[in-house]
This record gives sequence, C-alpha cells and structure tokens, in this order.
Amino acid sequence: MPVARPARSAALPPGPAHRSSQRSSEPPSSGADAAIRAASCEPSSWAPERPSRIERTTRQFDSIEVVSGDGRTFGGGRSAWPLASFDRVIVDAPCSGMGSMRRRPESRWNRTPADVEELTVLQRELLDRAVALTRPGGALTYITCSPHAAETREQVARLLERGEVELLDTVALANECAPESLDVPTTAGVIAGHKGRTLQLWDHRFGTDLMFVACLRKR
Repeated sequence: MPVARPARSAALPPGPAHRSSQRSSEPPSSGADAAIRAASCEPSSWAPERPSRIERTTRQFDSIEVVSGDGRTFGGGRSAWPLASFDRVIVDAPCSGMGSMRRRPESRWNRTPADVEELTVLQRELLDRAVALTRPGGALTYITCSPHAAETREQVARLLERGEVELLDTVALANECAPESLDVPTTAGVIAGHKGRTLQLWDHRFGTDLMFVACLRKR
C-alpha cells in the first residue's frame, strides 16, 4: 500500500485532524494549513511495481513520502496511521477490468466467473479497511474499471446497509470537475433506499472506459 504524505492542503470537511488516505495519490488543493496523508491501498502482492511507479510520479514534490503496505490491514495498532484518522480515502480497487475491453478486447477470454468472485472478496476487504481508516465526516471514494454490478453498485449497497457511510451525489461532484456536463439521467446511479448517486461511465455516451465511481461520507 503506497502512502503519499503531502505537507499541506486541502479544502476538507470540518473535523480535527487533516489526513487523507487514498488508494491513488490525490494532488493537494489549497485550503487548510495542515498536514494531509494520502494512500494508494491494494493487496501487497497485487501490483508490486506500483509503489516505485508512484514514487517516480511524485518525485517532483519534496513533501511527499511513499510508504508501502497491504491495504487490507494497513494502519491501526501501534502504526503511525491510526484508524478513524483520515479525512479522505480513495479505493482504486483491483477489478475484472471489464470496463477497458474497448482497449483490451482479449481480456474477455482471460477472465472467468470465479475471477470476479475472488475479486469481489478482495474489494470488500479493501473497502472495509478504508471505512475503518476514515474519520467520522471524512470522505471515501470507491473506483473500479468495471460495469459489473457485483464489483460496483453491490459493493456500495453493502456499505450503505451497514449504516457507517452515506452516499454523496457523485454525478454532481463529477460535473463540477468535467469540462462539460455529463448529462447523466437523474435516475441513474440511484441505490434504493438511499440518497445520493453513484456514477457509471459508458463508452457509447462518454467515449471513456467503463469507470465506476462512488463518493461516500463516513457518519
């Protein structure tokens, strides 16, 4: 689990410590004059080259330190990363990659239903640890490159049913960043019984991979 630690930043939700545990390094934005922590969390055996890749990418920033660990067990105990202490956590989870078939059509023959089942277990473990790391009022973002319900909406619904997080309007947040409106139907991304929306991108609508994003806030 690579962990980047920017020295300052960010427009953060109100709360005591300003830390940000990410699953992919998030660039700091202007705002609070406080330390922020960011982490890219994944099982240590999944992509062993990731820490060095992140290190190369962030080398230009003097204030970023990259630490490696397993995102399923990261933090807590006597570590320097207490549970319930991060303002922001991003889970950029390993997935089936079904959303990138336009670029990698051969992947459809390299995956089986058993692969998806194994990956959903891994995603649950990463999400559970991410929730544990996020402080009350902090933000958690879940991302996969898949349209498969078991890897996307069902993972989010499981967290919502536990009552520890609430779903934000991910479509509205994405529209704030997009160069033009995504024009997503108002009923898309709704999870029954909960406010907020998830965002599923589609090749035929947006010309992108089939990325899924869900922004949540810990209660």
